[in-house]
Amino acid sequence: MRTKNGSMRMIVGLGLWLVVPELTAAQTIMPIVLKPATATHAEEFTSVTSLRELSDGRVLVTDGRERRLLVLDFAKQTAEPVGRSGRGPNEYSMVALLHPAGGDSSIMGDFMQRRFVLFDGAKIVGTTPPDHPAVTATQALALGSDARGNLLSFKRADPPDGVTVTTAADSQVVVLVSRVTGRVDSVARMRTAPTRMEINRNAQGQISSSSMMVAGEMPTAEQAVLFADGWLAIARLDPFRVDWRAHNGNWLRGAPLPVKRLP
Repeated sequence: MRTKNGSMRMIVGLGLWLVVPELTAAQTIMPIVLKPATATHAEEFTSVTSLRELSDGRVLVTDGRERRLLVLDFAKQTAEPVGRSGRGPNEYSMVALLHPAGGDSSIMGDFMQRRFVLFDGAKIVGTTPPDHPAVTATQALALGSDARGNLLSFKRADPPDGVTVTTAADSQVVVLVSRVTGRVDSVARMRTAPTRMEINRNAQGQISSSSMMVAGEMPTAEQAVLFADGWLAIARLDPFRVDWRAHNGNWLRGAPLPVKRLP
């Protein structure tokens, strides 16, 4: 894929460090070396938000800045739009992270309309109503999904109008929410990055515009990742380590990682 600020090709990949959690011994970092890319695509993007590879090799791509949702076929070198922007059935007012929901099914949050968009492969097949229990629990803001029917999110209240400021001293409660029933399971607390959020609503009480800015040149926050099998990883800041939660609720606290701190 090409970026729009030049002719440089952008090969999208994910470099992972496999960290083995142990309670007493130091953690061992084993780098995984990615093989060279097997295909490229000439489509240009401004800001890739997420990618979702389907079983037939095609790839769903969201561009948050351009509010585009495309399916790329690397063999045919095609880029076709999926759905369309709007507020009607099977439409979306914004594009966000695409989360796997089993097989070729995916789910995407549409925060502006307070609903989730449901995909079967490269086709939108439904949208949840704003009063769905999973939407109420997450405000349609999900950070991940697993094959066990859970969404990863933070414990949220309805955001107030106006400006809300979060500092480095604040933290958020990490929750797993059932996609079907909306049941909320609080599993951890994480430090957040300083942010400034502004919410505006129209006369009907619907969100008409929203914006969020991260304060500071190099803000730090703890991060959580939910895997397909239900395991949860949380990257901690002090000390820098990775904690693991099994799908049965058991925790493994990671030992500090041998990484030099930079000012």
